[in-house]
Amino acid sequence: MFVKKDSFIRTEQYPPVKVLCGFFVATQQLEDGSYASTSSISDIYEVGETLLEACMAYLSSIVDELYWLQEHLHELSIPLQNYYKVLQSYLLPVPPPPRKRGRKRISSQ
Repeated sequence: MFVKKDSFIRTEQYPPVKVLCGFFVATQQLEDGSYASTSSISDIYEVGETLLEACMAYLSSIVDELYWLQEHLHELSIPLQNYYKVLQSYLLPVPPPPRKRGRKRISSQ
């Protein structure tokens, strides 16, 4: 599966991530009939019962990894900081929209 540039990866746990540079997610069927997905941008892989489940789990995992690395950047070793930079070259966290500031109602009593 090819993840296109300017598309978004959405997960339940995090805000969307914009794809800055397209990349392939390779999926392979395993001996037990399940599927494993990985790509060249990360060493992680995810397994799912179907091809789609494996791909979606992989995309969710790299988003999780991106946010975790971002949160712990000041604690990371140099190799992990470099890995974070690689992920950043492919994926950009999209900040949540600003909260709308409505007028406060003043009640008269």
